[in-house]
Amino acid sequence: MKNKLSCAAKELKKSKNLCQTLLNEREEYELEIQKVFKTNSSLKFELADMHQKCLDLTLERYSLH
Repeated sequence: MKNKLSCAAKELKKSKNLCQTLLNEREEYELEIQKVFKTNSSLKFELADMHQKCLDLTLERYSLH
């Protein structure tokens, strides 16, 4: 009986450690995803700005003809 309890306690400790490891990894991945979203938003803004500049230059070019 004592042996079974000892074994169960060890398994519980392993399970708790695994859960903590998984929670830590999840937190790291969430931070990484936030960074990716921020970069994506920045790139979208930059692309929209470049597109607008391209349109402006195209209009300017056509007005010179």
